[in-house]
Amino acid sequence: MAYSQCTPRCTFAQLDHPPPFHPSQLAHAQQGCADCLDHLVRKNEALIPWVLQRLARGPLPYEEARQAGRIGLWKALLGFDLARGFAFSTYAVVAIRRHIQLEVQRSQRFWRGPPYLPPTPQPDLVEQAHRSMLVAAVPRWVAQLSPRRANVVRSYYGLGGARPQLQRAIAQSLGVTPQRVQQLLQEARLLLALPLYSWELRRLLGRTSKQEVQIALRAYYRFCRKRRSR
Repeated sequence: MAYSQCTPRCTFAQLDHPPPFHPSQLAHAQQGCADCLDHLVRKNEALIPWVLQRLARGPLPYEEARQAGRIGLWKALLGFDLARGFAFSTYAVVAIRRHIQLEVQRSQRFWRGPPYLPPTPQPDLVEQAHRSMLVAAVPRWVAQLSPRRANVVRSYYGLGGARPQLQRAIAQSLGVTPQRVQQLLQEARLLLALPLYSWELRRLLGRTSKQEVQIALRAYYRFCRKRRSR
């Protein structure tokens, strides 16, 4: 609003260069003179950036925080009392900070950050190729057994996409006792652990050390001695 449009009672509007801050002008602004109040707001508006530089705004945009500071400055001008004896800037800084903080709290209450999307893990092509080689080697590994042992292993572990079966169900399908199925499984495990049968898988899994080979051989020889002693 231009100063020439102020009410006739405003003597400050009739001046070409109104004073920056005068007690009579402040009193006139507090009595309802819009031009005097607008002049005082613009002359003291530099306090708002000073407060914003020292205050965390969070998600509140700068322009909205600046507008909240203007409201605080406007209310500080309306409520300031010169009789208290301290500077207006001291009183205005507190009012500006309080209104900006209220606006920040209001924005934080309704602000929702973007949803957290965990990073999509990139497929490891080397690992996929290694896994495919292992899956392709298992049927060849089991096929080295006798047909009966191979059938028991495939049925028990569900190889080839079949559903795993219990030893009792396998025994019924073969016409033997569950104890015989358990014996066939044990024999198959020991045979498949031998380097003669499992060398391809051992190489893919990196288990070709001398110690591991000796463990498999000792377990198989122990089973053979136990079986002969019966």
